[in-house]
Amino acid sequence: MRHATEEERKRASPIVPLLVIITAMIGLEFGQEATQSYILQQVETLLGEQSTTAITEMIQRANQPSIGILAALVALATLLFGASGLFGQLQGALNSIWGWSRWS
Repeated sequence: MRHATEEERKRASPIVPLLVIITAMIGLEFGQEATQSYILQQVETLLGEQSTTAITEMIQRANQPSIGILAALVALATLLFGASGLFGQLQGALNSIWGWSRWS
């Protein structure tokens, strides 16, 4: 297996926290290996083999027993932080479109 370059890691890293959480949650029902295999097949279809290699390496590091739980918690915190920023920007854009003031 070929190792991913730094550029591939940068391109793939934003979705890794989400994939760690999804794999952990769905893996409880269908098994960790089957879930990870299916998700990585879908990622390869969307992003290509090189990015999938980078994502696979990152997920394997996150799934190490000593840091797996910590990685899942950090991934969840990152996801929640990113989602709150997204909704704040969306609210500001909609207020701007509709001409509403934030303090009225």
